[in-house]
Amino acid sequence: MGLAASTNVGASDAVGEGHGTFELFNANGAAAYPNYRKVYADLLVKYRHASLLVEFGNATAAELDELYVAPSTNQFLVPTQISEYLFLGTGLNAQLSYSLSSKWSLQGRYTQIDPEFGGNPRSLVRPAQTFTLGGTRYIAGSAAKLQLQISAVSMAEETSMNAAVALQFGF
Repeated sequence: MGLAASTNVGASDAVGEGHGTFELFNANGAAAYPNYRKVYADLLVKYRHASLLVEFGNATAAELDELYVAPSTNQFLVPTQISEYLFLGTGLNAQLSYSLSSKWSLQGRYTQIDPEFGGNPRSLVRPAQTFTLGGTRYIAGSAAKLQLQISAVSMAEETSMNAAVALQFGF
């Protein structure tokens, strides 16, 4: 099990890792920025030939009062408008796999992303769901593996199907 949290005081980048991507201001026209908070949790459970991984992440903004979108104006930052500057929302990923004794394994994965302010059409985060089914064949005593997966991705009221083949070698 894992837990992590972070706070970026005065974030000026969409994911909180850079600086100067956007500017906001206080009432005096000086640069002022919101706080960007992230919380993560994950859980990995293994039993015999099965494993389950569940991951959760949430990003929020704080200290939005008295922020303006332009210097020396009376145009306040509307609270939902912060989602146009920072990636805000919740993500969930769950993966289940089962290893067969014949050097095969089967996998399933579900991912869901929800924006904090889904009603804002200009939000950086869009709702999305992904369902994935896959199979893996281990070769040469697990020194290599061949993996096939098929995914259905739903985003912005559109669904697409994707297939992927991967070959991985270990040295």
